[in-house]
Amino acid sequence: MHRIQPHLYRTANCTLSITNQTICQMSSRTFGNITVEKSSVYERLVNEDNMYFMGNISIGTPAQTFLVNFDIGSSDLWVPSSRCSSNCTRHHKYTAANSQTYILNGNPFFLTYADGSFVSGYISIDTVTINGITVQEQRFAECISITGMDNVLYDGILGLGYPTLANYGNTPLFYNMWNQSLIPEPIFSFYLNPDTNAITGSELIFGGIDSSKFTGDITYVPLVLTGYWEFQMTSVSVGSTLINSSLYAIADTGTTFITGPATQVEALNGALGATYDSSAKMYTVNCSINSLSSLPNWFIMMTQPVTITQPLTITQPVTYFIVFSLH
Repeated sequence: MHRIQPHLYRTANCTLSITNQTICQMSSRTFGNITVEKSSVYERLVNEDNMYFMGNISIGTPAQTFLVNFDIGSSDLWVPSSRCSSNCTRHHKYTAANSQTYILNGNPFFLTYADGSFVSGYISIDTVTINGITVQEQRFAECISITGMDNVLYDGILGLGYPTLANYGNTPLFYNMWNQSLIPEPIFSFYLNPDTNAITGSELIFGGIDSSKFTGDITYVPLVLTGYWEFQMTSVSVGSTLINSSLYAIADTGTTFITGPATQVEALNGALGATYDSSAKMYTVNCSINSLSSLPNWFIMMTQPVTITQPLTITQPVTYFIVFSLH
């Protein structure tokens, strides 16, 4: 079993540590009583204000270290290049000339994310190591321009989606882990603690599930497409109010947003008692303790009900997004 110590970052308004109370196993089949084996890869994660979860990887020989956002909503790995000229000054940069295992590729790379941010650069090939496990000849992007990520702490993004989302037929790192027999099972699992001050760290496990991190049984949800981790919700309701009887959704560790069609989003806000603030151009609820504790439960139906009962702080940009911060 491979473990590394949690990272701790301090910013002007928060202390970043790492952890989580639920484990989400991303798989298209049931694995039964899979447990963590010695060959599983443990990656401790930094919880950045419950907005994204980061961990260290290294690229090349000798190792060049990067802090990356582990994102199941995309499939590419990219880091800033030593040639980066846009929004790169505060980040670690990959220098191909310093790596003995670098292989030239040079194909162009461009990727846009759902929030409008985007990166561009070119493809390179090198070894990638996560907590002592090294993937050989991994394709990744050296980015020379990064737009819309001015204030993020991470250097790059490591995508954990399906290969169909990857640029130019690149094989995602997780698939190469399996193809190169580096992990015991073709699964990964997240343990994400919303408490940024918790002692026990959030973790990403490649090749196993840590059953000590949850109680009960894992609920498996069939995937409807092999691109994003997309599944069907049979219903969404708030208290006794049905919002929608059938919706498709994707799981995404790279975003804090719960998003949906405008009609359903408006209905959900109405059922939660949110009111429209014209000055902020958002739907809001009163954040007093009494107000939050009086909010109704809301339910997501998949193969069995998932009930969300924790107090919620809610902000919603007009008709498009709902943002929930669980405390």
